Amino acid sequence: MMEYQHRWLILSLILLLIGCADPQKEDSVSNNPLPPGQWIQTTPNPSPSARIMHAMVYDRLDHQVILFGGLDANGALDDTWIYNPSTHQWTELFPISSPPARAGHAMVYDESRSRVILFGGKGLLGFLNDTWAYDPGTNTWTPLSPGTSPPERA
Repeated sequence: MMEYQHRWLILSLILLLIGCADPQKEDSVSNNPLPPGQWIQTTPNPSPSARIMHAMVYDRLDHQVILFGGLDANGALDDTWIYNPSTHQWTELFPISSPPARAGHAMVYDESRSRVILFGGKGLLGFLNDTWAYDPGTNTWTPLSPGTSPPERA
């Protein structure tokens, strides 16, 4: 049985629920720009496949959500998506290179350098302890080589 996982981001006074994923059911993205207790379901097209164990960060400078990877009904993913909460539009990006497909990874937005840092997860061949940086301005993923890294994990 598949676990259900949700990813929540708080964007100012908007609560965004992305990826309430049962890959056998229809994709959904919901947000709450109305008074508390009211939800609006939006169905942007295109949008990422229903998935679990993905990672997302909010880029406060560009007011966008960045999503990478996870698992869908077909397996591990290595896709990068941007969500614009003001227009409710998803855009799939196609960087020249990207981290290998994975799930259960962690991401954080490095505001001082305007980039996303990704670490670890579980790839096709097992647990990972690699570190990557994503620059939304240039749509570029770059592998990093920190002096030390935590052990593999997801």
